[in-house]
Amino acid sequence: MYRVVNEADVSRAIKVNDKQVEEAVVPLMQDLSEAEMAAMGSKEVRKKDLDVACSASVKYLGVLNRLPTAIKARTLRIIYSSD
Repeated sequence: MYRVVNEADVSRAIKVNDKQVEEAVVPLMQDLSEAEMAAMGSKEVRKKDLDVACSASVKYLGVLNRLPTAIKARTLRIIYSSD
């Protein structure tokens, strides 16, 4: 995935605003606890509690994986197009 993103043609990138990013990400995080949300947002928090970081990642990616294909594609495009 890293290579795909790194080698992507920037001329094809979509321009997304904060509202679009929020609308794409909030549903992925709705089942996370406060501690898990903190872990998703901070490298330091992830390092302090690897179990919480792992749990957060599994939940987040599980929700993403269960999205219908078209919504998943749009969500990933928004996430990878944001700053």
